[in-house]
Amino acid sequence: MRCIVTGASGFIGRELVIALRAEGHEVAALDVTPPSDSGEAVQCDLTQWHELLAAFIRYKPDVVFHLGAMISTPAEANPQQAFNVNVGGTINLLELSRQFAAKTFVYASTVAVYGRAVTSPVGDDAPQFPVTMYGATKVACEQLGTHYHRKFGLDFRAIRLPTITGPTRKPMGAGAFATQILLQPALGQPYTVPISPDTRVALMYIKDAVNSLAQIAKVDDVMLTRRAYNVSGLSITPADLVSALKKVVPGARIDYKVDPTIQSIVSSWPILDQSNAEKDWGWVARYDIDRFAADFVADAITNAKAREKSK
Repeated sequence: MRCIVTGASGFIGRELVIALRAEGHEVAALDVTPPSDSGEAVQCDLTQWHELLAAFIRYKPDVVFHLGAMISTPAEANPQQAFNVNVGGTINLLELSRQFAAKTFVYASTVAVYGRAVTSPVGDDAPQFPVTMYGATKVACEQLGTHYHRKFGLDFRAIRLPTITGPTRKPMGAGAFATQILLQPALGQPYTVPISPDTRVALMYIKDAVNSLAQIAKVDDVMLTRRAYNVSGLSITPADLVSALKKVVPGARIDYKVDPTIQSIVSSWPILDQSNAEKDWGWVARYDIDRFAADFVADAITNAKAREKSK
């Protein structure tokens, strides 16, 4: 299978490229700053039609995995550019996928499409009233993809992801606390959690997020009852995560000091209902909280040793 992955230098995109190649697929990794350690890495701006056209001519993809986007903080700071990249870039990819007869278009959406006026767990068809520019662009792109499916027959599929965590995630954004709870103690450092220990949040391990995107690309279209699916990950609290962590790092030093801004943001995130994904295409997360914590810590230590060795 020939694949194009946009946002291939990002946290999820990089891991998806690795996973797809491990399965034997041909993968072109597209990004404004392409990954330097990746074969078939292509510098490509989503807003530049001629750059995307050249990539489609060269690679003729069977599947397009679209992860490229301006994320929350920069999108809020520059909404016009966020629209150009997130919405304009998506319609460029949809149109090229139609023209080049790509078999499948997989879009990475987000819990941010719902906003605060929902009750958990949130179903796939709940009203979408995003409160951020990032969330608004994601809603627009879901609708554009659905339109291309309805009007042109493009096999568009979207997955709405919760907060994703993994040892290579950068310490940016309100959701970074979950990564840091595990990462800092794994490296022998203390960590102060910025939200209360009993705050319930939806988290997904990076390997499950990658698997969900790769899995939905393979499902026969007749099995799908909608164009966009929620996947929920784990519904846990920081205290739950710390408990799992201490099973693999018994001496972990964790305390709490609530940051009101981060607490407000995290408390507003709903828990997603993934029952349709389970029913329609057999989605099952592979990582429970204990396996997630153990695997995370092992990878974090391995990565740290590799960095030290390369110095």
